[in-house]
Amino acid sequence: MRYFINFFILLGLSLLGFLLVFNLSFGMIKVSTLRVDFESKGKQFQDVFVNNTGDKVEYVDITLSKRVDPVRHPDDLLISTGQDPKIFGMVATPSKIVLSPGQTKRVRLLNLNQNSPKELVYALRVEPIEPPVQSADHSVKTGGQVSVISAFVVGVYVLPPNPFVQISLHREDKKLIIRNTGNIDALLDKGQQCTEAKPPVCAELPPIRIYGDTVVEISLPQVLPVTYRVSYLNKMEAVASS
Repeated sequence: MRYFINFFILLGLSLLGFLLVFNLSFGMIKVSTLRVDFESKGKQFQDVFVNNTGDKVEYVDITLSKRVDPVRHPDDLLISTGQDPKIFGMVATPSKIVLSPGQTKRVRLLNLNQNSPKELVYALRVEPIEPPVQSADHSVKTGGQVSVISAFVVGVYVLPPNPFVQISLHREDKKLIIRNTGNIDALLDKGQQCTEAKPPVCAELPPIRIYGDTVVEISLPQVLPVTYRVSYLNKMEAVASS
């Protein structure tokens, strides 16, 4: 599968992605991790811990979604609510958390997929919400104030047997062709195009996630070789183009 991404569009999306994906804390709420991997013969459950570092009670909403086609339609999410857990393949409990100041609670992920031949991608959304407001008649209503509250998105990946990544970069003028002939996703970051001057002058390139058996084409700002750092599972390596 081959996809083309404009450099400037990718830059904007990547900056937004960093805000959502690489920050472990928003306000008074922190999460223990932003990625969970289920190995094909590993344990069936894993936990994400949510901590309130503030001095007020925090209310948190938990939503589990599945990325049905993360390559062609990365923003299309199937929410677990109302789905048959056996067909959906993953369960997250609880769906709501109330955290006292300094308190930590667990969100448990239960993987119901059995020996999936391909990588499956889920998204666990951890979102602080407005506290309920109790009216004079003692009925509970949602908060009436309008505010912007950021959310965490924890990537949850069900790995196939023998997971591996194989990345290659091929540059044609201002076009970069990235191939992943492996069977799981990888994150390419710390991308650069550097001149041969001493000291070199480097242009930073945005990060990109590429899934297994996929080809992605991106436009480049300069006609120069490209280097990226590739991260997958617990490994890191460098790749370069001509």
